[in-house]
Amino acid sequence: MLVISVGDTHFPWIYWRTIDRICERIESTRNVKNVHIIQMGDLYDQYSYSKFPRTHDLYTPKEEVLRGRKLAERMWDMFKKANPRAKCWQLMGNHDVRPYKRILERLPEVETFMDFKSHWSFDKVETILDVSEDLILGGVVYTHGWTKLGNHVAFTGKNTVCGHLHRGGVVTVRHGKKTLWEANAGFCANPHSVPLSYGPLNRYSKTTQGWLEVSEGWPTFRGCLNP
Repeated sequence: MLVISVGDTHFPWIYWRTIDRICERIESTRNVKNVHIIQMGDLYDQYSYSKFPRTHDLYTPKEEVLRGRKLAERMWDMFKKANPRAKCWQLMGNHDVRPYKRILERLPEVETFMDFKSHWSFDKVETILDVSEDLILGGVVYTHGWTKLGNHVAFTGKNTVCGHLHRGGVVTVRHGKKTLWEANAGFCANPHSVPLSYGPLNRYSKTTQGWLEVSEGWPTFRGCLNP
């Protein structure tokens, strides 16, 4: 089994050179059996729905949603064309649920009528719509994540791949009598775009372009040149 994990894309603020590199790698796996491709969540940025103070309104909420969806469809079409036999998965991240949270904060009574499924549904891609639900393949947990690298293992008790942090890498952690690993899938968005450089933490932290592979039960981060 080969699992290719694609980190946070934050559409529409994507960095296409990284996606092109991932496509080249996926295409090289056409003769590999049992290939899985996972987008690790934060597919969309949902900048228009964020709560932090900002001075830039780059799109209307509708424009951002429609443009993000169009570009996300393009990415998945590229991946499926690169290896039509690969099994594709879409996870949800904290940015993805921003609109859902904003609506419930203002008008919780409409929850019964809300349906976000179509925005995260793609042809021949299996989507896990609950941001708290993990995917397990070959005994490895795949989750968007919520904390720093190395902390998820203590929670899952299994080898774990996460997104969220924007910095690819692998660490090993002692868990009881076992040594487990945790890996981050890196970043595929443009860190210099306004929505992704809105504060000192994002501006000066070192995001890592690339993707993560798990083969034979061991992770490898494949880095690319940062923009």
